[in-house]
Amino acid sequence: MSGVAILFVLALGIGGTLALYALIAGETSNPEIVDRETAERKARERGGRRGAADGTSTADDDTDDRWGERDDDRWGERNHER
Repeated sequence: MSGVAILFVLALGIGGTLALYALIAGETSNPEIVDRETAERKARERGGRRGAADGTSTADDDTDDRWGERDDDRWGERNHER
């Protein structure tokens, strides 16, 4: 009985993989080729990055100078003298 369960799980895994592959292949089989200006316009129409229309997007800006530092002083390290 456990052999049947193993075969079922394997068949389910392989079938799921093939189904996913078929779905992705269907989505990418006939891509629309457009120039950059048209692509940017379509991206804005579909809800692209904020500020992309006027070139003021801050999505790639690294404005947080303290990236990776803890603000909550969780372990009390600021109170210990070194």
